[in-house]
Amino acid sequence: GSHHFLVPHPVQPNRNSVRGGSPAPPLDPAALPHPSSLIPPHKGPHKHSNSGGQRGLMDNEDYAPREILHGASTSTLGTVLLFGTVIFCTSSLAARLWLTGTWSRRSGPAAEDGDDGGGGGAKGRATTRSAPLDASSLPSVYALLVHSTSLGLILLYSYLCENHPPHHHGTKTYDRDEFFFWTVLVVVFAGGQSLRRNIDIRYKGRDVSRSEIVARHISEHRGSALPPPETEVLNRYQTEEWKGWMQFTFLLYHYMHAVEVYNSIRVMITCYVWMTGFGNFSFFYTTGDYSLPRVMQMLWRLNFLVAFLCLTHGNSYMLYYICPLHTYYFAVVYLTMCVRKEKNHTKWWVRLKLGVLACVIYAVWDVDSPLFGAIHGPFLSDEPVTGATMGTFWEWYFRSYLDHWSTLLGMVFALNFPIASLYFRRLEAGPAR
Repeated sequence: GSHHFLVPHPVQPNRNSVRGGSPAPPLDPAALPHPSSLIPPHKGPHKHSNSGGQRGLMDNEDYAPREILHGASTSTLGTVLLFGTVIFCTSSLAARLWLTGTWSRRSGPAAEDGDDGGGGGAKGRATTRSAPLDASSLPSVYALLVHSTSLGLILLYSYLCENHPPHHHGTKTYDRDEFFFWTVLVVVFAGGQSLRRNIDIRYKGRDVSRSEIVARHISEHRGSALPPPETEVLNRYQTEEWKGWMQFTFLLYHYMHAVEVYNSIRVMITCYVWMTGFGNFSFFYTTGDYSLPRVMQMLWRLNFLVAFLCLTHGNSYMLYYICPLHTYYFAVVYLTMCVRKEKNHTKWWVRLKLGVLACVIYAVWDVDSPLFGAIHGPFLSDEPVTGATMGTFWEWYFRSYLDHWSTLLGMVFALNFPIASLYFRRLEAGPAR
């Protein structure tokens, strides 16, 4: 049967006024892409047509195995050269370490001074944090090359699965019973496995007895007016698990082409963007760290994998639109908090900045004005690319419009977070009824 989707109809961005032409005509709602088209079509092995589009070889009667890099883009060839060099260097250095006797069978290349490289102390013990690169240490360089080799092999595997699968890619079919079967199964199994007592979370994986955990918990928080971090409202453990559940739903939604749950997926995506505002505002507000290393660290975390995927597959950045959204709205939070940052803890200054930001958002996305085109036009185009069949300019307007208030609302919640936390603490301290 037919499905009805709650897709908002944004005002068309007035790009022509940026170029000095006549204003763009009002957008016909029928011209908006159908929600089913928001799921990136599976390319599979493809070749470029004369019109610039792509046609899957599943529809080509002349489909035959090709050379591995036949028709590969320039970025793909560059990625192959890069990781091919890394793998060669890794193999050469491993052979050198083994021949010179500096190889430890238990923990790979022997760490200097008997340490495991992560500051953990015991040699050969697994650590959860990597040590900084020491270019003068062969084991340290070798560790970097090993991890880079692993990344290269994973990218190679994804390229082969996408462009040279051993079997033809099949057509996605949706079965409601199967979709909800997998959903219930994961909720029951994974949900049961993820249940933890609050005071046990911090010591997960450590060799500490239950009685010692309780004793430490009481000692740390005796006489404290603040709750322990693991029991705070929307604490780190809660938000990480929240994101994990949404990740599973995203994967199942795309894997099974479950278009009927599109509206729920839209809510989850906007929850991610909301957490961008909430988490980054909380960090800047409490730490005051606006340094360049912090910014570069965030940009690296958000775009590290997607950058290599774009290079490997020759895809456009817009195809992985959730990463541009996070990056863009992180920049919005950073710029908002960085302006006169020394006055962020006064009563009205930060609230005034949020009010100004709300006005800017309304003017850019909700008013038919040239502002959106003036800000974003120089970086976007109207040429169809993978993931943006109507051009990156329209695609970015459409994607950013759907969640353009979410980050601001997350920042507002983060600003009032101490009040909400205090309210819940008073409720918990009150008498039980």
